[in-house]
Amino acid sequence: MSPTGSGVRPEQRFTAEKPCPICGGHDRSPRGAGERCYGFLSDDDEWAHCTREEFAGGASFNEGSEAYVHMLTGDCMCGAQHDLAAGGQERNGDNRRRKGQRGRIVETYDYTDERGELLYQTVRFKPKDFRQRRPNGRGGWEWDLQDVRLVPYRLPELIAAPTDSLALICAGEKDTDRARELGLVATTNPLGEGKFRDEYAEHFRGRPAAVIAHNDQPGREHAEKVARSLYGKATSVKVVQLPDVPEDGGDLSDWVDAGGTDDELRRLIDETPEWRPPEERDDGRILLASAIRDGVEPPAVLVPDVLLEGKAHAIYSGPGIGKTFLMLWLILQVLARGAPVILYDLENGLRTVAERLRAMGANPDRIDDLLHFYPHTSLPATEEGRAIFEAKIDRIKPALVCFDSWIGFLASNGLDENSANDVATFASYFIHPARKRDIATLMLDHVPHEGSHARGSTRKKDEVDVMWALSRLRAFDREQVGSVALTRKKDREGWLPQAVTFSVGGDGRGGVVFARSAGTFEAAGDDGLTPSERKSLEALKTFGERGATATEWEKAAEKLEVSRRSFYNARGTLLQKNAVLQEKNRYRAVSATKCNSSAMHQDAPADSESATGAAAYKAAPDAPTAPEEESEENLDDLRDMFNAGEGGGL
Repeated sequence: MSPTGSGVRPEQRFTAEKPCPICGGHDRSPRGAGERCYGFLSDDDEWAHCTREEFAGGASFNEGSEAYVHMLTGDCMCGAQHDLAAGGQERNGDNRRRKGQRGRIVETYDYTDERGELLYQTVRFKPKDFRQRRPNGRGGWEWDLQDVRLVPYRLPELIAAPTDSLALICAGEKDTDRARELGLVATTNPLGEGKFRDEYAEHFRGRPAAVIAHNDQPGREHAEKVARSLYGKATSVKVVQLPDVPEDGGDLSDWVDAGGTDDELRRLIDETPEWRPPEERDDGRILLASAIRDGVEPPAVLVPDVLLEGKAHAIYSGPGIGKTFLMLWLILQVLARGAPVILYDLENGLRTVAERLRAMGANPDRIDDLLHFYPHTSLPATEEGRAIFEAKIDRIKPALVCFDSWIGFLASNGLDENSANDVATFASYFIHPARKRDIATLMLDHVPHEGSHARGSTRKKDEVDVMWALSRLRAFDREQVGSVALTRKKDREGWLPQAVTFSVGGDGRGGVVFARSAGTFEAAGDDGLTPSERKSLEALKTFGERGATATEWEKAAEKLEVSRRSFYNARGTLLQKNAVLQEKNRYRAVSATKCNSSAMHQDAPADSESATGAAAYKAAPDAPTAPEEESEENLDDLRDMFNAGEGGGL
């Protein structure tokens, strides 16, 4: 190796064809760009003399060659492994810039203390690379952080910002500067992802913070680490996932370059839920005080008096009672609200289902938009089967999934309906995933011959939230209309009526009648209110301008003989008609002079034709108010009234 630059042969000098393997430069590199290197290779091709200080690291400076000496194989003192063959070539034989080789400096980011004194810089290179350097006190740099205090980027600005202003923790200095351009207080930690220190979190104590994550797994893991460090110090912690950015590490700069604005970013942050550590997210604790004091909202209704949103249901009956017609009628009620339905059918098949839907007046022009029909399909009770099912309901987002029949799907999996474990296994693969997604399920089931309970293990009843028994009150067939009734056997929420009756049978013209029986109902008076609504309003007026919580109001209405179900129905109607105002958790009656009298007589608006998908049905009006509850005694009276005869099913 030549100890000095003198006597260096021309072929040892770096040229455009054979640039410096350390910095990529040579003595003919563009002037003024800071890329020129006047170095050379040692005569044994084991060492490179590079004149550019920013690549030196801990490499020694050779006074004779006036260059930093790098070892081309093994561990170089600069801190890198160049891993080059003799002559400075890549081991595959070409002269391309090696991985990890420093390029041209394109940006520097100053890290200062609280007073603005420079502590160190992060240097960005092209090709993309980062290194840190500190002032050496002689006007130059040391390419390390030895004995340097590490601080967040743009620390003085963070400290100067009002404590109630939001501070962003971004994924790098570039994103931090982009956030500043949007008018936000922002910072990042030095040395990249995974290097956030708990001591940095002290600068966020008493202020709200939001972590903007890179869109990849390392980025998400880093964001979780930062959030955990901030938790308990910042007044609010959020982890924001930016939409529509590349999946291989898309960041805030990508999002802004794609048109993202400061208002949109603030909205995203506002809509992001508060971050909680996993141990608090997973314990399932719910505070009860407010529920006891203010009451709990009643369950959301999917089909009035029969199906609840997000709950598991079962309907059982003997043969020829009409449970398939009932299921199809329930499906049509959900479809009418613009919500998708999935029907898994092992009992009837295409022809039977299509003919019955046609007879019931289904619209063929829209049926395939919302009803996803799978006749004689396989639902394997395996991990793969569950994954396929979950992917399907995540894609379709149905409001209701129907299984006809329970015994059929158990048997197709070799499961025994008399085994509690087998019933629980099927439920864990199909009922539970739907319930977790707030999707209602309906299982049709049989009774053994003329039995009065569902077939198989009682575990079936345990696995559902609602169970109905369907029985015939009056015979029906293709030419005459009869009557059937649902009798409640289980209602975990305690919300559904004891019995619901339906008219069913042929209309004599090839069609089918299936409709709720008239039953008893409350008629609205001249003021547009039913008796239950009027009593509920009077109960609220007793509280005066102070108003009442839901629990207080319900208790007052109960004294006026308004049932719980009638009260909640009345409350919703009174709010809709502007007869009652809700302010946070309190309700107050509107004075007669301020009440919108025309609203008292308005019907619910018609469903928007443009509303589609599972979300649409939540905003759609319910079907007409169902009859008041019919007691078990009333059901017996109905049976006595009808002539049961020898039944003929459809």
